[in-house]
Amino acid sequence: MPPLIRLRRWLVMGVLTFGAVFGAWAQQQQPGFERALGVGYTALKDLAPEQTRLVFYRPEGDGLGVITLHIDGRYHTSLQNGAFSALCLERASVNLQAQPGRSWARADPNREVSQNVVMVGGQTLYVRLSEALATRPRLDVVPAHIGAQEVQMTREQTHSVSRVSLAKPCLQVTAPALAFAPEVVTLSAQSAQNPAELAQLLKRLEGQYRGFKSLALHIVGHVTDMDSEASNEQLSKELAGEVQRYFAGHSTQFNPISVEGRGSKDRQTAPGQPARRVELGLTVWEP
Repeated sequence: MPPLIRLRRWLVMGVLTFGAVFGAWAQQQQPGFERALGVGYTALKDLAPEQTRLVFYRPEGDGLGVITLHIDGRYHTSLQNGAFSALCLERASVNLQAQPGRSWARADPNREVSQNVVMVGGQTLYVRLSEALATRPRLDVVPAHIGAQEVQMTREQTHSVSRVSLAKPCLQVTAPALAFAPEVVTLSAQSAQNPAELAQLLKRLEGQYRGFKSLALHIVGHVTDMDSEASNEQLSKELAGEVQRYFAGHSTQFNPISVEGRGSKDRQTAPGQPARRVELGLTVWEP
């Protein structure tokens, strides 16, 4: 075979081989049912005051299955671990429902967990979904400064199509609002159940942060002295719930007010703290 013909054949075979390898690699990088996660999370811009935004996420390594999320009964996504999904709404009150497994319909109410959330205009609410030891998943509204940090390690869920009819394109504001978490207040279990002490704390916080654009409150209960972790978690959530009910019943300045029972999970990170305590984390937006 003449050298020129052999050279042409070698070039053609090289191009075909490169094309096949590159095509296979590119196909692997495209999001789809087998590759459901896209780009990593980037900081969100401030939202227009007539809208609210929900950011759902699952920490990396949170089990192998998916958690399906419905909003007001409409399918939104089946969230994998290490993934996030965000949407904007033109309303401030919605009901969230989550259950393990992939299903467009709310197939098994016995495995479902639900929660009502109320937001103020322009607010972004972070919702952490996670598997639990029982049949129901966990659905926790977390403070903005915690959610914005945890979601950094996730990537966008891309393969599912939301059926939430209330979802709208997000509208950004031109003038950013500054959000910060000024303090965490720790109460003993006795103080958390004492109306007089709660009234004194509420009066201080209302006066100290009066005039801010909005003020969110995340209440976390901690209990470490029960026989089982399930008992620790249940009692810790009940303690946090007592503080939530008092604040919600005596003030309109805090919105949203979310609750979490941590049981003894933070025992090692809080040496010297009471075995039963409640922590109130504040997030404020400047006017």
